Amino acid sequence: MHEQSETIQDKLGRFLNVYGRNTMKAGKPLPKKYDFEQESYPTLEEAVGAAQRRSEEEGKDLERTRRPRGPRSRQQLEYEAAGE
Repeated sequence: MHEQSETIQDKLGRFLNVYGRNTMKAGKPLPKKYDFEQESYPTLEEAVGAAQRRSEEEGKDLERTRRPRGPRSRQQLEYEAAGE
């Protein structure tokens, strides 16, 4: 599932990526998950770019967890070939 977030500007003029308004944590800063993320950004473009990259990385993480691990058995290959 895609994480819902928004970019806001605080009173000091910094831009932050926060949980979206339709979430239970609405308005709270997103926790840092990746090395490229910062607590705040000097420009809207940088904050939005980081949010987009975070979304892309989370998509990659999700894809990695969906892939079967290890070699497939002959039975699994036959099952897939049969289209079942």
